[in-house]
Amino acid sequence: MTHPVWLASGGTGGHVFPALSLADALETKGMDIRMLTDRRGSRLIESHRPYTALPAGSPFAGSVLRRLFAAAKLAIGGVVILAMIARKRPACVIGFGGYPSFMPMLAARLCGIPVLMHEQNAIMGRSNRLLAGWAQLVMTSWHDTSGLPQTANIRHTGLPVRAPFTALPDYQPHNSRHHILVLGGSQGAYLFGELVLKAITALPAAIRKQISITHQIRTEQLEKARAQYQDAGMQAEIASFFDDVPEKMAVADIIICRAGASSVAEIASAGRAAIFIPLAGAMDDHQTANARALEADGGAIMINEADCTIELLSDMLSGLLGAPEKRKKMARQARAHSHSGAADKMVGAIFDTMAPAAQGGAS
Repeated sequence: MTHPVWLASGGTGGHVFPALSLADALETKGMDIRMLTDRRGSRLIESHRPYTALPAGSPFAGSVLRRLFAAAKLAIGGVVILAMIARKRPACVIGFGGYPSFMPMLAARLCGIPVLMHEQNAIMGRSNRLLAGWAQLVMTSWHDTSGLPQTANIRHTGLPVRAPFTALPDYQPHNSRHHILVLGGSQGAYLFGELVLKAITALPAAIRKQISITHQIRTEQLEKARAQYQDAGMQAEIASFFDDVPEKMAVADIIICRAGASSVAEIASAGRAAIFIPLAGAMDDHQTANARALEADGGAIMINEADCTIELLSDMLSGLLGAPEKRKKMARQARAHSHSGAADKMVGAIFDTMAPAAQGGAS
């Protein structure tokens, strides 16, 4: 492939980070890579990596006016992509889902450029689902991904995870002090800034003295959270963003987080016990499906958001903190479901798919 390869992704970390992992793997093969995303995603991409931030919006959420505005932004993004294709025709476009990836894949298909895609979630996202029938290859993270077209060329590759997660040592329970890591993310708002915090501070005083907390929380909730942990006599590191999550997971005994595909895959690769609270409003309830993929064999615990109460979560934490062998078993089962070598498998699948096209062009 002498032409550049374009990787198109949505603007969240769940879409961008797998694309970045594949970009790293493709660059080791000498590929010229350009990332395509929206304004949100561009903030997650290293400054030295070429990228284009496209106008985009979700046509599936919000009021009618908001959806129309989002459709207009997508159309503008399509014009931008067509102009880019005219200037520098890519070898292929690989989509990672999310609405910012839709127009690059559609424009490539209309221009006769090979389209490949990767689906991170256990339930296929809408953008990928709309174009999967046209794709030369659909790569999946989970063996039993639902929503796949029957006629698609499907290859199970797993979900690529950044190397620092896979390099963590096996979990060993701490004898003295325990550590809880809370990763609320941008959609954690009330649940992770209020309910989870109250569940932790509601633990018995004897347990509170033995644990330290690392808590990701929204900026507007920082000061209140610090005060609540201080009032409970607990050690807590609180921030709206952590750029060293693998290091935080390395010392964690229990992780509490949402169940986006990347979060589930990173925890599986890290091999740590986790409590997943899937986002209730996630499109097609894909986070619940992601969490169940790890929970099924004892690699995690899932609590539906509607069922999650302060008392339930506090009791669950108390039980896990007092059961080191259970945490160790959960960590071991989680790592058994890690997506080892996913980026390399994706590279192999891409080259296998593109080779016939290259030979056809040469003839």
